[in-house]
Amino acid sequence: MIPLIPVVIGAAAAAASVMGGKKAYDGYQASQEADHVKRKSERMLDDEVEKLEAARKSTQDTLAQLGEMKIRVGGGELARCVSLLELAAGQVDIEPSIKGGDSKKDFGEIPSDMRQMTENHASLIQAGISSLGSSALVGVGAYSAVGMFGTASTGTAIGTLSGAAANSATMAWLGGGALSAGGLGVTGGMAVLGGVVAAPALLVGGWMYAANSEEKLANAKEYRATVLEHVQQMRLGVDRLEDVQAFAGLYEEEVDRLRLLLDGYNERVSDMLVQKGIAENGSAGVVNHTVQFSDEDLDILCQLRNVGKLVYEWLDLPILEEDGSMTDEACAAWGDLEQGVVHSS
Repeated sequence: MIPLIPVVIGAAAAAASVMGGKKAYDGYQASQEADHVKRKSERMLDDEVEKLEAARKSTQDTLAQLGEMKIRVGGGELARCVSLLELAAGQVDIEPSIKGGDSKKDFGEIPSDMRQMTENHASLIQAGISSLGSSALVGVGAYSAVGMFGTASTGTAIGTLSGAAANSATMAWLGGGALSAGGLGVTGGMAVLGGVVAAPALLVGGWMYAANSEEKLANAKEYRATVLEHVQQMRLGVDRLEDVQAFAGLYEEEVDRLRLLLDGYNERVSDMLVQKGIAENGSAGVVNHTVQFSDEDLDILCQLRNVGKLVYEWLDLPILEEDGSMTDEACAAWGDLEQGVVHSS
């Protein structure tokens, strides 16, 4: 029986060798799978970050273009509208007791915010819109015009973002650049687009190397799960940005349509005043009792006022909330535009 002992020992050693080899092979396979999962997850993440960045840049360009248009209309056609109304009102002697009672004679009553908008936008045009920079133009495109900029005296260029735009992570991200380039600005710890995308988490970390192949594979699968969560966030973010772009395009078309309408009324009122011997660059507020406005004249002036107010309301319509979600006003206006609702005087 003694001679059998070496045989048994040899068989046990062989079995141990086979088992050890299988364990080593299994460990190698697990390590290879972990590397594959990691690489695939990183490619997926890179692809989605690239798509989100492309959507961000496209939205930035769209809002900046809209912002420039809003400034040009506010400081151009709308400013001329206010000037003409004030000039015409200066030729009509209206008793204080009549104001508010005769709508035709109230055409010269301009809302203070509307006047302030035209003054601010005219200052920006005079200073040069290009000097504002992309971030400010995006802010004008995305937010309400009133309170959009810090206060400044008439004739002074206003280029400092204030209010919602200054404190919005979405604004810093849209106007400031890609997350990977540090473009989130001073609010890097906040979420963007109404919380759909948690900005700092886009650059997903958490990959941990492990000496143990099974632990390495478990870490890789956990990393993949984290990536998938943020990929879903980024896809929702792209959808939100595409919504903003779609509405901004319709918004711009509507403002341009109203701009042309307003320009036509500006010309009619200017011609009417010239026929009465009142130059468009004349002094507003100086009553000329020899000037008489017929009911038809007053109707035209009221129409100019009404279209001017409508243009002002559109220019002051905010697209984004401070948290980056679309405003209720924008959603309602979007619905109207898609249904073909025509806004006029």
